[in-house]
Amino acid sequence: MQIREMTLLKDLWDPKHGDRACSRARAGSSRERNRSGDGGGGSAMFPRDRVMHSLKKYNISFSESESTEDLRAKLGDYYAQRTLTRKRILPEDCANAIVWLAGDESAKTTGHIIPVDGGLQDAFLR
Repeated sequence: MQIREMTLLKDLWDPKHGDRACSRARAGSSRERNRSGDGGGGSAMFPRDRVMHSLKKYNISFSESESTEDLRAKLGDYYAQRTLTRKRILPEDCANAIVWLAGDESAKTTGHIIPVDGGLQDAFLR
């Protein structure tokens, strides 16, 4: 998630309407990303050549003729299988944590790290 989007969500946080206001913000930022020319979804942080490099690195089969979004999906599925939940982490998942942290419900929460990683075992403390 880009800093600009995090700021947008925080600025639109409305304690009265809570998650509904943030859902509208997330929908707006998704529409904006789709207009940005990054292939109609996904992230400009993961351009086609970077995704293809990672697919090769992890020996995931793909075809050069596949769409960028299909390649991103293959890589996302591979990463998801490495977590405890076996689910892909979406920008909305991170946004939900940020919205909670920016709201009144977390006002007494200080000094904690909230991983939104699906239970990535490689990140567990040993």
